[in-house]
Amino acid sequence: MAWHWIKRNDKGDHSVFSSLWRRFFARLIDFLIWLLLWYSLEEKFFLPAWQHNLAQFWLDQFAACGFMFLAEPVWLTLLSTTPGKALCGLGVRHHSGSRLTISQAARRAGHIWGERLGVGLPFYRLVCLARAYAARRQGFLPFWEKETSLGPLKPGGEGEYGRE
Repeated sequence: MAWHWIKRNDKGDHSVFSSLWRRFFARLIDFLIWLLLWYSLEEKFFLPAWQHNLAQFWLDQFAACGFMFLAEPVWLTLLSTTPGKALCGLGVRHHSGSRLTISQAARRAGHIWGERLGVGLPFYRLVCLARAYAARRQGFLPFWEKETSLGPLKPGGEGEYGRE
């Protein structure tokens, strides 16, 4: 798996670390929303809750991740945010300030899915997140941050969207 990084000189900035946790919780909220939706559909149409086992739990996580992977580009294209990002006060825009196109949002989601979430594999996902956290603490950003800007939902004081 290729790891591409952009060097930033903000190692001592505490807002960087609070932003990391806001991003983590936003993605967790999105995942839990899709997992709840999948559990509801699964119990209604496929499998009652009392028949679940560990293998079924892992399959449920893959299904929820798949739904999230497919829905995130649509949310980002239409609203520049997802439900989890909105609850955490985050939005994603192109550096020019415009909304992402569907192809930009899908490419971003694909990179995050592959390099940050470890393609949904439970233990590998933790390794990917730990590596990303360590790299971010050293002042590096993932390469897809060149194209997009994750920032507050409201425009910053200078009129440029996504700047804190």
